[in-house]
Amino acid sequence: MFFLGIESYGQCSSPPVGCSNTDLSNFGANSNNNAATIEYDNFVSSFHSTIVRTSSGALEVWGEDMGNNGLADLLAPLTINAANYPALGTAVPLKAALGSKSATTVQGIILATNGLYAWSARGVVLDASLTTNTTFQKISIGGNANGLPAGVNPGDVKMLFATYQTLAITTCSGDVWVISQNANVRGNGATGNATTWYRVTTNDPGNPFLSDVVACRGAAGSLMALKSDGTVYNWGNNIYVGNNTPIVAAQPLAAKMTLPAGITPKMIGATVNIATSNHSYYVLATDGNLYGLGENSNRQLGDLSTTDRQSWVQPRYPSAGNPLMNNVKWVSPQEHDDQYAAVNIINNTNNLYAFGQNNNSLLALSTDPSNPAMPGGIAAADNILAVETGGHTTMVVRKCDTKFGYAGHRIRGSMGDGTNTDSAESIFNFNTAAVQICGVESIPAILPVSAGTGPTTKYCSGSSVELTPTPAGGTLSIVSGPGTLSGNTLTFTGVGIIKVQYSVVSDCGGTSVTTKDLETEDCYSDLSVVKTVNKINPKVGENITFTITASNAGPLNATGVTVNDVLPAGYTFVSAVPSAGTWSAPDWTIGNLANGASATLAVTATVNAAG
Repeated sequence: MFFLGIESYGQCSSPPVGCSNTDLSNFGANSNNNAATIEYDNFVSSFHSTIVRTSSGALEVWGEDMGNNGLADLLAPLTINAANYPALGTAVPLKAALGSKSATTVQGIILATNGLYAWSARGVVLDASLTTNTTFQKISIGGNANGLPAGVNPGDVKMLFATYQTLAITTCSGDVWVISQNANVRGNGATGNATTWYRVTTNDPGNPFLSDVVACRGAAGSLMALKSDGTVYNWGNNIYVGNNTPIVAAQPLAAKMTLPAGITPKMIGATVNIATSNHSYYVLATDGNLYGLGENSNRQLGDLSTTDRQSWVQPRYPSAGNPLMNNVKWVSPQEHDDQYAAVNIINNTNNLYAFGQNNNSLLALSTDPSNPAMPGGIAAADNILAVETGGHTTMVVRKCDTKFGYAGHRIRGSMGDGTNTDSAESIFNFNTAAVQICGVESIPAILPVSAGTGPTTKYCSGSSVELTPTPAGGTLSIVSGPGTLSGNTLTFTGVGIIKVQYSVVSDCGGTSVTTKDLETEDCYSDLSVVKTVNKINPKVGENITFTITASNAGPLNATGVTVNDVLPAGYTFVSAVPSAGTWSAPDWTIGNLANGASATLAVTATVNAAG
């Protein structure tokens, strides 16, 4: 006999596949100083398009040209799943990226459990030859059906970053791979072509590969990488390296940057000014000090000047004496579009400040460009949890607000409020959409640790899920539906919709009551066991080998698989060698068995004279 459980895809803080140290909730003002687990991309915005990872772990998208056909505008958030983007099939989205070149020119990239997908304007991120049209589609690169570099699987990808004409991945092992239409951004000496992945090489002695990287970011025309030892490299066009030398017009190999003395980086980032194509770079240290370097003609370094800087400087607050920004928790430069150099920061009192280019009020400031200032519609008493600087917009999460805040050019659904109004939001407007973002939930929430894995991504009847309500200290209960609750463990006892309620006294005022619906369906994995023997008519005293093969014909992955097999009478046990799992007579504990996978157990025994 065999026993099974259905594999649970991880949610906000635990992806279905990925690096062992992944923590998707290490984001925004709630982030810690572990640079290796900072999640930059729970909130991604290009010129007029946005993708977020919600508190349930789902990816939601809205704005310009984000519909399945790559042409339709989405006026309100839409979940990226097979129902809305049919090409996904049974694949589960893992990561999202956007790149754009001003209005109506955006391309979205999704990494799913079976590889890369792309949609909307061809040639904006990936070379146009890699997609057949604007519709959401699976892509193959270099003969690899998953679209990734040879030998790299979706679960190996730690970070996915896109900007205009460039896509970069950082692997769990710390390698950086780039596919770019800009030769110098490939990081391989400006060789090759725009349709091949290249592993980034350094200009260190011997030109070794760039390794041990924990984050790779950048802007149109340049990339930068943070290593686990705290060193930072950059490459591309019109870069600065921080050693008080002039701008480097072309740097085709990754060059080690000179950093401010004694710092330990937490985050890195970059932006670009389209008028000059020169870059600005940012490093946030674990002690809260923020530093900027490079192009500054639009006050994007925040140091109250317009002087380009060949060595690192610090932005300054607008208060009396213009103190240095030395208490920053999160930095968000405009990195996905090639137009405007703009920056937002959140400090350790959860205040929001912005500086740089303010075209069409993208920073909600009163001048363009602007020195650091608190944006319009935001008060000192506001508790800002997250900020994303888009190409023509800024969006924020404010504690106790169910909807995000929006500033800048509102057009073609970019505000997610269900309308296609065309206007400039010169101060933050919170009349948007109710979206709770992973790691920065602004109101009490019920967070399932795992998502549904049924054929249509619902939960499987008979399975269980652990619920993590936030903030802690409240009471969970079932309002209706086929389920039972033991502590925080919800068990689904039938097919239907289970409504769970959480009541908690919150710092948003009074007792807050929130509910969550979890839907179930009948699920199955088609498991089979076949047993063969290598000798049909053995002699007494001979050893024979029984081979037991367990297979999963899908459609779902299986966990907790155990095969029970008792050695028949007339044999003396010699050995048991499993290809997966462990054996302890009479149980072979396989554990996980993926869709389409199989495992074997070879049991050797001696034939007795009687039995």
